[in-house]
Amino acid sequence: MPIKLYSKYGSTLKDILNKEGFILFDSSILFSFDLLGEIYDYRRYQNLDEKNLQKAKEELYTYIEFLNDEKVFVIKEVVEELDRVKRILSEKAKTFNDWEDYMIRVNKETSKRVEEKRSEFNEICLLTNNVVKTAKKSLYKPEDKDRYEKFVKAVKFATKDLKRPVHRIRREPRRYRREYEYLGTDEKIIAALYNASFEGHPPVAVSRDSGLCKILVISYNTFASEKLYPYNKLFLEKIEENPIGIYLSTKQKDMYNLATSTKKIPKELNTRIEYLTIQNLKDIFRGIK
Repeated sequence: MPIKLYSKYGSTLKDILNKEGFILFDSSILFSFDLLGEIYDYRRYQNLDEKNLQKAKEELYTYIEFLNDEKVFVIKEVVEELDRVKRILSEKAKTFNDWEDYMIRVNKETSKRVEEKRSEFNEICLLTNNVVKTAKKSLYKPEDKDRYEKFVKAVKFATKDLKRPVHRIRREPRRYRREYEYLGTDEKIIAALYNASFEGHPPVAVSRDSGLCKILVISYNTFASEKLYPYNKLFLEKIEENPIGIYLSTKQKDMYNLATSTKKIPKELNTRIEYLTIQNLKDIFRGIK
């Protein structure tokens, strides 16, 4: 599905804070380049790219500042994904340190450059830990948990035919590759956006994952279907009053564009929906207030 950009110019995270009142942070934002994939190719600090280490540090400081704002929220599954990144970095730091300690025992010395990179990487680990801590303080707590759970169920029904991503570290050697349980994070972010709209906020999410836009478009078209009327009447009123948007990163990795908005999604009232899905959604929307 092609993604049409609705904002002409990219926005920084700071710009988004100035423009929006309710923002969901997605873990895919973390690092504008494949840091985790890059470090899996190396055993020693000396192999790490100094510019990428510096860029990672700068980005982490930006994320911490962003997450500290009272308008930014994180669902618990995103916190879990951020925690995975923290653990992977910590494991790699131990591998690097063990190798460097071995080389020191063999060569009886270490270079200033290696120690500088060791210090930089350790700072990245510490900053990533601070991102996780800050995210936990920014946890999204629905005013009506039951309604949020109903939206999670509804989004899963509407998008059940979509292929779910396998979570793994890109470029990790195949025999060591780990696959992580899919937490349903994307569907839950979209459900949280719908729920926030019912709470009176025009919400947005910030992400690098275009799959979020696909889930929003498919679920919104399904929920707006005339086949669900009158059960979706309140839903349509709330989304009209508090529209939902998703910002995606641009080719300039520290900039974001408004990629999808419920203001712009055409209502495909004759969307083809399975009979069983319609019946399940009617049952769900009957209880959404």
